[in-house]
Amino acid sequence: MRLKRHLLMGLAIWLTLIFAVGASNSFAQEADLLDILKRRGVITEEEFQELKGRQAERAAQKNFEVGFDRGFFLRSPDKRHELKFDAQIFEHLTVLPEDTKESTTFRLRRGRVTLSGHLFKDITFKLEFDGTSDPVVDTSAYIGYERFKPFKVRFGQRKDPFGGEKTYSRYKQFFIERSMISDNLTPSTQRGVWLLGDLFNKKLSYDVGITNGAGRAQDNNDDKDYTARLVWRPFRDTGMQDILPLEIGGNFNIGHQPFSSNGARTRLFMRDNRKVIFNASTEGLRVRGGGDVFYNKDYKHGRVSLLGEFIWQQNEREGPVLTGTGTLPKNPDSVIRYGWHLTGGAMLLGSRKKNGLEFVARVEQIDADDSGNNGGADELVGQQLTTYGLGLNFWPYSQLRFSANGFIFDFDRATDLTSADPFDQEGTTYGVIFAAMLKFKGAN
Repeated sequence: MRLKRHLLMGLAIWLTLIFAVGASNSFAQEADLLDILKRRGVITEEEFQELKGRQAERAAQKNFEVGFDRGFFLRSPDKRHELKFDAQIFEHLTVLPEDTKESTTFRLRRGRVTLSGHLFKDITFKLEFDGTSDPVVDTSAYIGYERFKPFKVRFGQRKDPFGGEKTYSRYKQFFIERSMISDNLTPSTQRGVWLLGDLFNKKLSYDVGITNGAGRAQDNNDDKDYTARLVWRPFRDTGMQDILPLEIGGNFNIGHQPFSSNGARTRLFMRDNRKVIFNASTEGLRVRGGGDVFYNKDYKHGRVSLLGEFIWQQNEREGPVLTGTGTLPKNPDSVIRYGWHLTGGAMLLGSRKKNGLEFVARVEQIDADDSGNNGGADELVGQQLTTYGLGLNFWPYSQLRFSANGFIFDFDRATDLTSADPFDQEGTTYGVIFAAMLKFKGAN
């Protein structure tokens, strides 16, 4: 009888624990179970009261809060544990001239689900799935330890910290697509380890990392890439912050790369197939540098916001040089690509939080060539592209955005003299992008 009673007591406790980790209505079911056990004499009044007390404590501690705060979340009462569910859907309509090789088309630019949050307060994580990408784990898949805010560590896969526009949320960009230099001259999503943090009351932020340098893939050599970004906010917490709300960024990246026939490929964001406007094979040292200045980021101190940026990249050509006529020996000349953009916006009505109408403008230029001028068969034919853009963004809510962007492209030289496509010819052509963008924002 004593053994049976202990077994039943253990069963009652076990069932209590099972129900305790369920939803809030499971606690009511547990209370009913305890009442039944008491009425049938399985547990005494003293044991009943003890279990009821434990059940009440667990209900107070384990009844997770479910809600919406810029994104859906599941959160413990003490906020030591949190899971956020976020979604992004970007749909584009691209309109091109009639004589291009591609047609006006709809394009699903992004269909992403993100899980992010923290465990035991200090362990952070982020995992993104994008149905429009291959692989599906497209951008972030990392674990972090962030107990000390000035010295946070993240390990896994994330966007490498380089560039003012590249490190800025695509949803918040002035234009639907990033500039040519941000799209072509910055590191992509990488796998590695990063140390980051904010110092001096966020006047200075840093983000440094060691990565494969091979994007979302395993490395194919022993060399690693090293990336660093510093952001200085000189007038933060001063009387000048409302007048000069500046963020000044500096970026650097270096690493040795294996041979690639597309090492200096430069592509146009406008076309669905991302048309190549310049290319050269590369092998050896790759160095990137750049700077950016953001005025009034996110419109926090007024109705005008500006971003200016410059990026420079040099790739060695230690390996064979691929040309239209065959393969040539090593070339002592490096490939140099560089460019700049000035992009800005003005809030005409409302804000990005509700009923906002935003006017945006951009001018940018990207150049590509080799570092020498030997006139040989391996001499690269350079390319320069200047782009002018105007657009309107409407923000009915902070989670929803409608955009219309128009661009004029001015090509310095033709890439295919036999083609009637204006994107292959010297001179100007145009393109228009319309977009509907939905995003429930989550953790960084």
